[in-house]
Amino acid sequence: MVFNTYCLGGDTAENLAHLASPPPAREEAGRQYYEFDDGGKTHRLISRDGRTVAVTRHETPGGWINFTAWKTRLVRLYGRGEDLSDFPRYAASRSSRLNAINAGRGHAEFRWSEAGYTIRLVWDNPDYIALRYELDDKPAPAPGNTDGL
Repeated sequence: MVFNTYCLGGDTAENLAHLASPPPAREEAGRQYYEFDDGGKTHRLISRDGRTVAVTRHETPGGWINFTAWKTRLVRLYGRGEDLSDFPRYAASRSSRLNAINAGRGHAEFRWSEAGYTIRLVWDNPDYIALRYELDDKPAPAPGNTDGL
């Protein structure tokens, strides 16, 4: 369950059933994209073949404090994570990184890989931080033989 509402890998119609009026789908590259407001937050649900493959929620406000607070929560749940942030060379301080994000020249991103899915925390917009849960494209490996045979 993602955000206590959506079943990652579950039926998309069931995931959207709690909404008063399901949003129209935008189709692109074999995937359906649904964007809607739920509980005062913007959500984006991505579906392939009727199955939910990713759910993104926008956390407001965007900003270093909110990004750090979310990163701390996720580190407590999933461990360290991988820093995939990308900033220009001149953006070494917090204020210069904020300026780079505001100018569209940089983004802060952390990723946690779990069995079968990935969590991403991305700050590339001054208005919000995106928290995304996404199924892995490849199936999870089969459990190994514990007898060593």
